Amino acid sequence: MWIPALFVLIGLVWGSLATGMVSSNDGSHIALSRALVLRNTPQLGEDAALTLRVDLARKDGALYSDRPPGTALLAMPAIWIGDALDTTMRPGANHLALQPPASPPFAYTYRVRAPNAPSLLDRIATGIAASVHVGGLGILALALLWMRLRARGVGRSAVVFAISALSLASLMGPYASIMFCHVPAIFAICLADWSGARLVDTVGDRDRDRGRVDALIFGAAGGLAILTDYLLAIPVAGLMFGRCRRVHIGWTALGAAGALAVGAWYHTAAFGSPWSIGYD
Repeated sequence: MWIPALFVLIGLVWGSLATGMVSSNDGSHIALSRALVLRNTPQLGEDAALTLRVDLARKDGALYSDRPPGTALLAMPAIWIGDALDTTMRPGANHLALQPPASPPFAYTYRVRAPNAPSLLDRIATGIAASVHVGGLGILALALLWMRLRARGVGRSAVVFAISALSLASLMGPYASIMFCHVPAIFAICLADWSGARLVDTVGDRDRDRGRVDALIFGAAGGLAILTDYLLAIPVAGLMFGRCRRVHIGWTALGAAGALAVGAWYHTAAFGSPWSIGYD
């Protein structure tokens, strides 16, 4: 029971740090996720104000996020739930002893730069849902790391120390309540590392079906990592080279192709081609 209790404690500490949206960075991810899940378009519309007019791309008069799309894509279920609860929670938003929709500096800048934009209190459940989503991904990443270390024979006390240090004494803690790309990227890399390690251990026909599933997960997790931060293509390539056995190349490529096809669709829809990105 003490293992789940450790993860609950980590989640409570992370939750105590939550302040809602803090910058144009997470505001841009949330705006893109809302556009995709609520309006089926990469164009931000009125949600462009959440970018604080900073992390923003403009093409043919329309406004887009300039962030890589993976973080927003992962958050779509949480943002959909948050939007559904925004109207319910709005009447009591001024009195809720919960996480505010945004930090005071963000709220001030939002009001100054977009005085006619919807009130941030109309997004109170969205802000909470975004923080819970990121924290959940962080807990999943820690669980994957836990299993990975235990599978390598690392002692339980050492694993507890490693998990505690990473979650409570590194920047993962502050980022675990903010919808930047960092924690989604950690989750994707941990998932790729865990599934890739299982591939290395696959032996004989007995593990063939399990190997195919692991290879699909391995490829999809690597593709997802790249969609959260384009520079992660470098460590992902290293993981693929080191962990992918010849018999699993096809299934790994299929998993990666699925994730990257979603990214190609997004870049084409927003910027005109699979190779055009918001930074351009």
